[in-house]
Amino acid sequence: MVYFPILEAVVLFAISSPVVATAIKRDFDDLLYHVTFPATPAADLVKPDWIPVPADFVTSANKREAYPGFNTTRGYQPGVEERNVLGDDNRFLWEGTDYPFKTQGRVTFNSSPTSGVICSGVLIGPRHVLTARHCVGDGTWTNGRFAPSYDNGERFGSAGVTGVITDPDYNYGYLSPCWIKNDYAILILDRRIGDEVGYMFLFDVPNPAYFNQPILNSCGYPGDKGATQLWCQYGRTPWGYGGCDTTGPVTTDIDAISGQSGSAVWQQRPDGSLWLWGVVSVVSSASTVIASGDVMLLGFKFAIAAFP
Repeated sequence: MVYFPILEAVVLFAISSPVVATAIKRDFDDLLYHVTFPATPAADLVKPDWIPVPADFVTSANKREAYPGFNTTRGYQPGVEERNVLGDDNRFLWEGTDYPFKTQGRVTFNSSPTSGVICSGVLIGPRHVLTARHCVGDGTWTNGRFAPSYDNGERFGSAGVTGVITDPDYNYGYLSPCWIKNDYAILILDRRIGDEVGYMFLFDVPNPAYFNQPILNSCGYPGDKGATQLWCQYGRTPWGYGGCDTTGPVTTDIDAISGQSGSAVWQQRPDGSLWLWGVVSVVSSASTVIASGDVMLLGFKFAIAAFP
């Protein structure tokens, strides 16, 4: 197997719209970019339930068919046609609402009554959003929300976060390869917004047969563009595993900046099916690294089984 070292990694939080948030000084120890939000009364700050995957959770192939209309290779599209994922390697603004782009959206959390963070995320079920774990804090952050296809405002509404599913053994060294590999969280929403806009599918662990080929696509909400619109890039290359094990993390040449933590990273196969590899976790001086692998896949199966 091919392994690449991860150097000088930093996590990718973002600024928000200048209309609703004001950037405050960066913490140069970890480069988290916090923002100020309009003040929220303490009584209105709601913590989601923190739900580790049970140690005795057992999966089966049937878990993949947990709800009607679910397709194990294409995800779910409510009456829309799939768009071919083709194009050049440069970031570009995407304002359309076709599939799979409207499954991707903006994640926000309050870290205090007057401040919070902005990340990216992707629907992987009717009320299930995959994002980066460091986007949800340590269990004390509140008022999580997901807005699919956010474009200078909500176009399909938004949903509140009632639960956060995580790796129960997440005690790795900060920014170590296994910390990055398992830097995932699955948000449980308070409404089935995926039934309205569709969702993608976390099918399997990354396949090394596709390493060193320009086959990855990614979209998110970069802070240098205001973190208010979806920016995408096509044809990016996975180089190899990042040093934890043979399912992740995966090093890539995706361009990433603050706000793109949790951005979906997917591949379109020749038969048109979409395979979600994982989500953007960190960036280094040499590469962008995506959270991926068997632990994330187990969390997805648990989320679908426990919260259909």
